[in-house]
Amino acid sequence: MSNPNGSSKGVSTCQKHFEAFYQGADKYKGFPVMSNKYALNERYLERLYQTFTDSRHRSNRLFGCFITLGTPISLMYDESRIMERFMASLSEKLAASYERKKALDKFTHRPNLANVWAREYSKSSRPHYHVALFLNGNAYRAIGEYQLGRDNLYNKIIQAWASALRVGAEEAQGLVFFHERGQYFIDYVDDEMANRCFHRASYLAKEETKIKQPLHSFGSSKPKLLYKKHIEFIG
Repeated sequence: MSNPNGSSKGVSTCQKHFEAFYQGADKYKGFPVMSNKYALNERYLERLYQTFTDSRHRSNRLFGCFITLGTPISLMYDESRIMERFMASLSEKLAASYERKKALDKFTHRPNLANVWAREYSKSSRPHYHVALFLNGNAYRAIGEYQLGRDNLYNKIIQAWASALRVGAEEAQGLVFFHERGQYFIDYVDDEMANRCFHRASYLAKEETKIKQPLHSFGSSKPKLLYKKHIEFIG
């Protein structure tokens, strides 16, 4: 993982690790997945498949990025709704940005945000959240500079997590990790990049380190075009 406040040592080893998984990957409905490394939950994979394919149908270009959201040790908050608050805040910030840009340029593209997330526990017994964000690639194609105060996707994510935790942006910044090479810009006909993005996202479907009760350990946004009977929280 890459964190603007921390070290990036070992990144190349991590990338080689994922590349090895990708080259030997099994498939789920035509997409490579990490079942050669982890036991994967098929219900989670199906939700990921629905969200990902729906996002690709909504935009001729797709931007996918992967982040990990950490939680502080000493903080009182309602964890049962923390991802709901995060996604609501991020959606609001993206919508506000879209409206501002639209006032200046009628050809501005909608963000079309979609997400898949997984709640896991680390050795410290603190929950953390792996999140895959999918956006309209005509509106966003990069996270932007890792610096507070800029008008980019990086800051919207930091501010949204700060809102969910009810802390300041500087404190939230140290809890949000952006994965090395965890950004994927996918043209509609670019099956190779789509495969790599889905393979990376399949990590969220692994059974290991998830505790399913009493809180949900996996969720996603509701597809807008396909799979109308989708359920947001499933495990």
